[in-house]
Amino acid sequence: MDRELDAMGMLDLMVSPGFCVKNGIIIKCNAAAQGILLREGMEIAPMLATGTEEYAEFSSGCLYLILNISGVLMGTSVTRMGDFDVFLPEEDAAQSDLQAVALAARELREPLAGIMTTVERMFPLRILQEDPAMQDQAARLNRGLYQMLRIIGNMSDAGRYASAAAAQLETMDIPESVTGIGYYA
Repeated sequence: MDRELDAMGMLDLMVSPGFCVKNGIIIKCNAAAQGILLREGMEIAPMLATGTEEYAEFSSGCLYLILNISGVLMGTSVTRMGDFDVFLPEEDAAQSDLQAVALAARELREPLAGIMTTVERMFPLRILQEDPAMQDQAARLNRGLYQMLRIIGNMSDAGRYASAAAAQLETMDIPESVTGIGYYA
């Protein structure tokens, strides 16, 4: 019993989604699982994309299933703990990578801004007008810094892609959609 309570308590300490199922019903969700729209009282059977029979026969050890959670397929490890199961869905690796890139961009932006300000102060306009060699070096520095700024901006955009909901794809008839524009082939 203590082991089971410890397992449920550990869910609240986890950053990634986790939940417990007893008799086919979710009995405990951590905050990350609630973030992917899981709630206590939900049935697990409708979420099983694979392994329905395996889960029905599951009695001990570990099992790997694919769940359809809010329209997203997630690989999930399941561990039997006494009379309930602990489900640990894996977050999308690509999404996690994009979030890491966006975080790195956020951390790089501030030091880069400081460097750009320092470079501007190092090369006052009057000095640049007097020395063509200095102009060339300042131009090289500026090009490099603005290239880094553009790369960091692209990295920041990755965060928006990671946090955006999955794109809604739709099939459409292109000729039908352009007939009202006034251009006819």
